[in-house]
This record gives sequence, structure tokens and C-alpha cells, in this order.
Amino acid sequence: MSTKPSNTEQPTSAEEIFQYVESHENPFLNLSLLAGNYGQILYYGYLYQSYRNPQYLERVYDLIEAALDTFQEQISGNDNLDATHGSGFSGFFWVLGHLSEIGVLEESLDDIIDSDIQEFVEKSLDADIEIENYDPLYGFIGKGLFLLQQKEKPFAKRGIEKIIKALDQSKITDKDGNYTWVDIRNLTHADKNKSEHVVYDCGLAHGVAGIIAFCCEAYPVLEDPTLRTLTKTLIRKASSWLLSQEKDNDLFKFPIAKFKNTVDPGNHPYYARLGWCYGDICIAITLTKVASILDEDDYFRTKAMEIAIHSTAIDLQQSGTVKENGKIDPSFCHGTCGISYIYLKLFEQLKDERLKQASKFWEKITREQTVQYLEEQNLISELTDQQEDYGLLYGYMGIGLVNLSLEENKSFTWDKMLLL
Repeated sequence: MSTKPSNTEQPTSAEEIFQYVESHENPFLNLSLLAGNYGQILYYGYLYQSYRNPQYLERVYDLIEAALDTFQEQISGNDNLDATHGSGFSGFFWVLGHLSEIGVLEESLDDIIDSDIQEFVEKSLDADIEIENYDPLYGFIGKGLFLLQQKEKPFAKRGIEKIIKALDQSKITDKDGNYTWVDIRNLTHADKNKSEHVVYDCGLAHGVAGIIAFCCEAYPVLEDPTLRTLTKTLIRKASSWLLSQEKDNDLFKFPIAKFKNTVDPGNHPYYARLGWCYGDICIAITLTKVASILDEDDYFRTKAMEIAIHSTAIDLQQSGTVKENGKIDPSFCHGTCGISYIYLKLFEQLKDERLKQASKFWEKITREQTVQYLEEQNLISELTDQQEDYGLLYGYMGIGLVNLSLEENKSFTWDKMLLL
């Protein structure tokens, strides 16, 4: 556990981001993990773990208390509660559980995650399964991340098993016997077998890479031998489908998605990028997980290395991080800090110095851009329109969390919430 002193000289330090956020009143859009205060709680918790400044811990408890009060009001008012990982209370409870795991919070969460909450999560999970909404952020896989964290409890074990069975039942088998899944965000359930533009998403945020990554996390906690065998099959067949999308002789090897017909719909461009959400490095980091489960003659690890090293040739202008207005996106989802962090993870897994150099390249750009955005106060994202984004995926909380990792040259386990 780090107890390093506060660094007040580095202008893009994690602490300066804290000071900037605290200087703005109610900057967050909502109570959510990826765009709102739950991400703030997570970031401040990691600040406390790194610097041991009691101010950070005090703010963690203040924010948790306010979030719990709001949550109780919603329950009492019979509001339609959002149970998703990305924007609802599954993400909130994941944050609380994680901060407890890393020793920031000492209190038991059993009184908070009571039988009523467990029942609500299960019912919400069942509703997602019924419409085949697997989405890793806003569907049943996202809730599965919370269930994995609660894996010792009966409701969580039932839920994880339901997810594996649901993935098996909803899979699409291609002509080669490999597996993919329909992205229901782009069509109604009734259109599944009719639409000319059925989308098979390749990414980590909403697609097959995310499904594979979840199955790799679920496999070790499953107890039923039949389900363990099934999960391995899902991982193997889905990974083979994903690798079958690889394109030769291109700068980018993987697209964001595959469409049922070969004519791309105009509103769903078939393009590639670097980022956590889509593209070659998210495929590479997912394959390192596959290698840890299947370990078949080192094939998947070799593919991960090949894809990762190939991606290091992609420069800033080609990466997809430069916006239409010419500004560089420093965010986690598909910006420079996320790219730097994933290369750091890839280096930790694959031990190739070229990956470490790539992480440092994107780190330098991130630091430069963060200084500029803090000075100009204009970190506007596609979510926030006219105001700055302080959230985890597109804003300052994600940049701050990555800052902490880059300062210590190691990844942190908060990244499990993003299937890394």
C-alpha cells in the first residue's frame, strides 16, 4: 500500500484534479458510476489509499452518505430505480464493495446490501436476460460485475449461473461454428431475425470482447463442472469469432462491429480506433484474459502480443483521439489516458518493452492535454454538451485514476469494473 507524500509540483497530478473538482459546486451530472458521483467516490478513495490524506477519506464518507440518502429517497418514493452498472445502483454498490476490498472502508456492507437489494438485483437481472440485453455497461453483464464481487452470497452465485446460461441460449452460431451475439441497442427484440443491419459488436464496452472478458472472470468462481465446461466453450468459440474479424494489411486490425449485410448503414460507420471501448488494444487485453483460462499452446497470448505490438505503430492523428474541432480527447473511454493505461496493462501481462514505451508516449500527451484543459476549463464531452465532464469514462475522474497508476507505474484493481 502506497503512502507516498503529496506531490504539489506536478501540474497534472491526481491531487490537482481533486482540487479542481472541489473548486466547482455540484459539477456532476448525476449519481452514476461512469458519469457521476459514484466515480468521484471511487477516485477519492484511491487518492486516500495513495496519499493517506484524511481530507480525501472525509470526502469519501460525505459523498457516500449523500448517495445513500438519495438512494433511500428513491426507494421510499417508489421511483423507477436504475439497477445498471454504468448508471445505476449496481455500480454504486460495486464501488462500496471495492473500497472495502482495498481497505479504504472498514465497515461491513451486509446491512446495506440486504435481502431487499439482492432481490431487486435478481429481478432486474431477469428482466435483462428476458430481452437478451447482455450489455457490459447497461445490461446483465454489467450487473454480473457486481455479482462477481458478491460471489460468496447465494443470490450472486445464482445470478452468475443465470448469466452464463443466458449467453449460451442467446448466442448466434456462424458458419464456422463460432459464437457471437446481437447488439440489441440497435434494433428491437422483434427485429432480431429480420433486420438487414443486425449488428455484432466487437468491442469491450458493448460487444463480444466484453462478453469474453466477463466469462473469463466468471470461470474461476463457478462451482458446477458442467457450467465451467460451458463457459470455457463460450470463451473459446467467441474468441475464435472475434479473431475471424481481423483484417490483414490494414493499420487497424479490428473494426467496431460486423453487420449482417456487407453494406454499412450510414448511421453506423464501420471504423476502427484506439481506445478502451473499441479497437485493437481492447481486443489484445481481452485475449490476455483468454490465454489465462485456455492456455492452448500459448496461441491466444501470442495473438495478443501480435495485435498489441502492431497497434504501437498507430500515431496520434490516426488514433481516433483527435476531435473534429482539432482538440485531443484525454479521457478514458476512447482518449489518450485510457490508451496509456491499457498499454501499461499490456506491458504487465506481456512484458515487452515496446508496450511500456507506448504507454509512456500516450502518458506524455495525456499530461500535456490535462494541463491545457484545466487551464482553459473546457473538457467538454459528447455527454455534457456545454459543460465540463467530470465523470469516469469521459472526464476528470478517469484521468485522475489513470494519473495515480502512472505515478506508481502499475495498474490498480478498480479497472475490474471496466472488464480489464
